[in-house]
Amino acid sequence: MAVRTRILHLVPMDALGGVETAARSAAEADGLACDFTLMFMAGRSMATRRDRIIDHPGRRHNSPLAYLASVRDILRLRPDVLICSLWRSMLVGIIVKLLRPSTRLVCFLHSTTWVHAADRLAHDVGMRLADAIWADSAATLRTRASALDRPTRIISFVTRHRNAVPHERPQPRFVGWGRLHEQKGIDRSLQVIAALVASGIDARMEIWGEDHGALPELRELARRLGIADHVAFPGTATQADLPGLARGHAFFLQLSRVEGMGMSVVEAMQLGLVPVVTAVGQVADYVEDGRNGIIADPATPEATAAALAALLGDPARYRAMAQAAVQTWRTVRLYADDVCDAGMALAQLPAGTHR
Repeated sequence: MAVRTRILHLVPMDALGGVETAARSAAEADGLACDFTLMFMAGRSMATRRDRIIDHPGRRHNSPLAYLASVRDILRLRPDVLICSLWRSMLVGIIVKLLRPSTRLVCFLHSTTWVHAADRLAHDVGMRLADAIWADSAATLRTRASALDRPTRIISFVTRHRNAVPHERPQPRFVGWGRLHEQKGIDRSLQVIAALVASGIDARMEIWGEDHGALPELRELARRLGIADHVAFPGTATQADLPGLARGHAFFLQLSRVEGMGMSVVEAMQLGLVPVVTAVGQVADYVEDGRNGIIADPATPEATAAALAALLGDPARYRAMAQAAVQTWRTVRLYADDVCDAGMALAQLPAGTHR
């Protein structure tokens, strides 16, 4: 019997973000060709299937002990491939690589920009020690890893195949999900809703997500724009909630300032929502203005509102755009299979291939 490649994916802690959601999808997938384990440095995982997940409810992610204990645990597990996502995990990966050079280290990038100085430093060192650099998009690789002589790979961030929710006649109902953070450009989305309302359209929007410090300012902005009654912040949404959200809305509105792959946009398109987005990160490569979505200029919310008003008045064109959005992702490989295949391929490379 062939020995299966042991792949360990290290993430700081579980959450509802794209990184964590994708990692859980691999740990919970059936029929993987590799031996995959997902480890959280600190905290409890929200996963329902736990046989491939290691979490640490008693650890705090900012404690030095969490870093040292994670190094110890990984050295004991002796994975063939260690995947590190986000800067805290990268710090652990650096130490593991120095102590056990035979472990194949993967630096997994998930955004086109650095978050802060610690993020940049950890990844600068980690990418130089890594045996491979993976990313959620070509845009992320171009901006953060193009100058390094390391094997690179783009990993699919489609976590599952979804059934689209049909909308026979579109209504001015908008939804967004993700972190409530400046990066997501929710303030820009509110400007578009305000422009629609000012034009006489009864636009409504639900914005789902965990607050990362932006919620008070967003509520105040909605009040100043006169659309407090048109916008709701219901809280967080799980993967299981998404079909229901799509069923009650026609458009996914997210005018991000920065993105990598834009996982929430992908999810929305699979569910048959027409995306209204900015041309950032990989989103600019897969959303085609007027064919499978609307590319918005955040500087001109009135122009975006006018384009939406025209689409609302043309149900046939809306249906064609929604169908094109679904078709964009119908045959794309799933994240779990892509990670497993990439890890197995890396484990089979001769040591020092990139040196």
